[in-house]
Amino acid sequence: MDAGGSVDDQAVRAHDEDHDNTGCHGNDDDDAVVPNLARMPRVLDLLERHIRMADIHLLHAPRPGKRLLVVDLDHTLFDCRARGVRNRADLLRPGTHEMLTTLYPHYDLVVWSQTVRAALESKLAGMGLLTHPGYRIAFVLDRSAMIELALPNWDAPHPVKPLAVIWARFPGVYTARNSLHVDDVRRNFVLNPRNGIKVVPWYVGKTSKGAVKDTECTRVAQYLLHVAEHVEDVTSVDHSRWRKAAV
Repeated sequence: MDAGGSVDDQAVRAHDEDHDNTGCHGNDDDDAVVPNLARMPRVLDLLERHIRMADIHLLHAPRPGKRLLVVDLDHTLFDCRARGVRNRADLLRPGTHEMLTTLYPHYDLVVWSQTVRAALESKLAGMGLLTHPGYRIAFVLDRSAMIELALPNWDAPHPVKPLAVIWARFPGVYTARNSLHVDDVRRNFVLNPRNGIKVVPWYVGKTSKGAVKDTECTRVAQYLLHVAEHVEDVTSVDHSRWRKAAV
């Protein structure tokens, strides 16, 4: 980024290219504190473009009165980097199905991944996320609905997940007040920081013999139940402190 340029003029660009990779990403804890980033004219232009282009195919229609829960896939629910495991279901984070089943009465569920659509559908089918009897996935989004940003304290451009793409397609149904986004990469909700819940990344190897059992799904479910029952406007809560409430 040129020293004389502004974030608005130079640090934002659309994610227009087709990608062949699986979307499996690394994890990055950098906090990009850019006041009113989502209101910058350049970002708004990109959002409007992606809203028009977003390919949303409903698997199950929105249910009246339900909130929206967007969940990342890679390293949030699924270890995309593990090797030597033939059954994809074995790479699923412990408690994933139980968490989604617990939250389904309160939230419509969406999976949003950097994975390209063909690979995403294959992953979800192999893990049983689309056919589980305890819950239904409303729809899935891939990296084509993401916007690529380059901010001053980031080492490289990064595609992010603007919830406004969903809100615009379902006006009056899903809004900033009733939507939450669970992800292991904080950058992914930089445009919606008041709606994001960051979790510890999931790696199968960390639960090998002698390792501490992963209980992230159980804790997230407890917290999101609390929010559903006691919080009317989710943006009124500092979700960076979610672990203190999930006890």
